[in-house]
Amino acid sequence: MLQAVDRYRGGQPPLKRVLIRHVAETGTQRLLVTQGDVDIVRDLSADDLKTLDEGNKVKVEKVLKLQLFFWTFNNEDPIFKNEKVRLAMRYLIDYDGLAKSVMLYLGVPRASFVQIGAFGALDDHAGQPFKLDLDKAKQLLTEAGYPQGFSATVYFGTLPHSAPIAQSVQQNAAKIGVKLTLERMANAQLFSKVRGREFQSAMMAWQTSVPDAYGNASRLVFNPDNDKNARATQYPSWCAACFFDPELNKKVQAAVMEPDDAKRVALYASLQQEVMQKGPMAIMFQMYNTAGINTVLKNWTWNGFRVWYNKARK
Repeated sequence: MLQAVDRYRGGQPPLKRVLIRHVAETGTQRLLVTQGDVDIVRDLSADDLKTLDEGNKVKVEKVLKLQLFFWTFNNEDPIFKNEKVRLAMRYLIDYDGLAKSVMLYLGVPRASFVQIGAFGALDDHAGQPFKLDLDKAKQLLTEAGYPQGFSATVYFGTLPHSAPIAQSVQQNAAKIGVKLTLERMANAQLFSKVRGREFQSAMMAWQTSVPDAYGNASRLVFNPDNDKNARATQYPSWCAACFFDPELNKKVQAAVMEPDDAKRVALYASLQQEVMQKGPMAIMFQMYNTAGINTVLKNWTWNGFRVWYNKARK
């Protein structure tokens, strides 16, 4: 329960209190907001959001947040340590098809580690140069020494979009001889596997609170110490194991210390383009914050970080 403070320096909020409830099932959330039992639902699947949007009784709003959904590869693995294999995997992702179906209300295609809206981000086009291309993927695998493909395991968690994305990639991979075995698990188990470097590949999300290219460069590219005993588990680059590039480390540090904004932008542009080609993870989507909002609620104000409950009114 959020209770309004009478002497709030910003003025008396229109709503005296806000009750936040945890409702696990997305279908139940949709029913509650449709019936008018709740004003906002925040955790719906793409199908639920589509149903609400088409019903015209509940307004669907979305705003990009600084969260990325990606496919990370264990660079200690004899297959995925080859950067051409990692690049080939990027061409097995049906970015456009998934964006129009599974991710319609949940995210937009994005291959760069710098999110749209952050300082230094490449634009929509330059930040997503990939498309589903089985011939290109096959060519890269042949150059990497895997003309007949290979077998590998993909771990993923309980995010509602994880399974359909993994299944789509699995189907595309099979067409060029790559057999991907999918294994779903609780998020806690998934994080434990990845942070322990006990995986071949995994699909998961990462979010920063820093709207600057350095926010993700410092975690998804920079690796402070690749030694397994370092246990730098808050660095996805370290978790990807053996993705340790001294030159990229230097570029990350140079960019954050550059005082000239134009030069910083140029440094980050170059870094993004390089990492998209050889980085330890195939970034697929930048996620939305989505909500179904009852029409009786007015002035719902939010962005990718927070909600201003003090502005809402009924």
